[in-house]
Amino acid sequence: PWTHLDFDNDPQNFKFAIVSDRAGGVRPGILADAVSKLNLLVPEFVMSVGDFIPGNTADRAQLAKEWAEFDAELKDLKAPFFFVPGNHDMNNGVQREVWMERSGVPFYSFLYKDVLFLALDTTGEKGEIIPDHQVEAMRKALEKHHDARWTFVFMHHPLWLYDNPAGFAKVEELLIGRNYTVIAGHFHRYLHDWRNNANYYI
Repeated sequence: PWTHLDFDNDPQNFKFAIVSDRAGGVRPGILADAVSKLNLLVPEFVMSVGDFIPGNTADRAQLAKEWAEFDAELKDLKAPFFFVPGNHDMNNGVQREVWMERSGVPFYSFLYKDVLFLALDTTGEKGEIIPDHQVEAMRKALEKHHDARWTFVFMHHPLWLYDNPAGFAKVEELLIGRNYTVIAGHFHRYLHDWRNNANYYI
């Protein structure tokens, strides 16, 4: 679920950029303009919090059109771009199939310069938000990289604000004792929380 892995440089203290929601009122050209500014910043890579397309359809032709429009605006980005699914990208079986065909997986983890990145799928799979097999994948990543100097958790829905945080509560338990930061989207407004001795952002 990334465009490529051709990192611009490889310093110990690196910078990465974050792209927030694009759906819920797409304005043509805005992402392309952001891409040109990202190229000036020269981040090692770009993370996201989902909602890349308008979605909310099971029409494969429409989905192909929307993804093609997104890809066209993203194509000039020089840094790697890491995808995290949002509810506009994956809210029915057909959209999930298209996502899997495009990206292979809806959740994943990676280590860069001893910093662990966890990308969660909060769109719900078979009615479960962050089902147990996803929690288990995160547990294995955290266990494998138990001595990472920092951990970043990226997801679309800010589940810590929900009455039922579902599987995210289990992920939070796994993060106890680590240096970590959580970054989400969905609400289309900035918010900062201090929770469990960590920074949580929308």
